[in-house]
Amino acid sequence: RGGKPRGRLQIAGKDYAHMDYCQVCWDGGELLCCDWCPASVHPACIGIEMKQAAHLKKWACSHHSCAMCDRNTSAAGGLLFRCEVCPGAYCEDCLPEEHEMVGECDHFKAMGQIHPKQACFILCSRACKELKVQLRPVLEQLISDAEKLGEQAVRAALQRERMEGEEGSGE
Repeated sequence: RGGKPRGRLQIAGKDYAHMDYCQVCWDGGELLCCDWCPASVHPACIGIEMKQAAHLKKWACSHHSCAMCDRNTSAAGGLLFRCEVCPGAYCEDCLPEEHEMVGECDHFKAMGQIHPKQACFILCSRACKELKVQLRPVLEQLISDAEKLGEQAVRAALQRERMEGEEGSGE
């Protein structure tokens, strides 16, 4: 998990997991998963129905364009500042004054995502700073669960490798 061969983009759902919580309301349930990052949302939280979401071929969450001017990463100079606990993302020109720099997103990294060079995580408002304090137990559990799954996956891969080696040697 999290390992990325040189020159290959990570693939959502294959190279890293998606969040089990909605990035908007932080509740679980039936979620729409971003095709470009670990974020997930309830379709209702972004104003669409699940049957509409089912017809989407590729879907990018709001972390992939500026909440104020709607520029995507490349149009924003190659970097967006993404809020760690809400769906907000901002280009440098629209970055809220009250933001707090976080850097890398620990819970996305724990799910196997290699920190993208075109993202810097922030807490975009006083409300998000307070929300992160409230979410601390949820985020710690999410990180712990992701790390356990990663360890289990490594153990399973080693076990498969060992068994294949024994079969190949005629034992």
